[in-house]
Amino acid sequence: MKKIVRVLLGAFLGASAVGSQAAIVSVDMVPGGAIDTSRVVAPADGFDVDVVVEDALDLAGFQFDLSFDPALLSATLPTPVLSGGLFGGFTFELSNSLLGGVITFAESSLDFTGIDVVGPTRLGSIHFTALGEGMSAIALSNVLLSDSLGASLAAQSSDGAVTSKLPIVIDAAAPESVSLAMLGLLAMSVLRKRRV
Repeated sequence: MKKIVRVLLGAFLGASAVGSQAAIVSVDMVPGGAIDTSRVVAPADGFDVDVVVEDALDLAGFQFDLSFDPALLSATLPTPVLSGGLFGGFTFELSNSLLGGVITFAESSLDFTGIDVVGPTRLGSIHFTALGEGMSAIALSNVLLSDSLGASLAAQSSDGAVTSKLPIVIDAAAPESVSLAMLGLLAMSVLRKRRV
């Protein structure tokens, strides 16, 4: 299936590496605002992760694979990626699948016109649920970007990571007992000085 998607993308989007543009595709662990590369959650928590693109001129199609540890995380099925709707009503989804711990997602513009993406713009969003404690990389690979002429755009990618752990519970009584113990030691010290 992956091979078919890549062949279709190559034919549909073009396979030549042209242009000096360097787009950036990133995993944003905390959607909205600045791009965050890490996140801490508790087991059984659900959370969203965005894949965003920036500095891509004349973008008309894209593909990415997103890998994670399936023993630690679970992605929503049957369609793991919610499209960012980058191409509006002219969006054509080529692939949206999950196999093991790898999500493959690809979209193209049906009107064959590209858009200029300057600031971070969402390509898609994935909802995960933490299954237990541990750390998982959320890594991008096979990132392909295409312009409206079918030429590949140069792209860099930036991965993310999630740590799932039980929250630390602070005993509210502990500081009070420590304060009382300190007060007792101070009182003993004062009494000892008076006796000398």
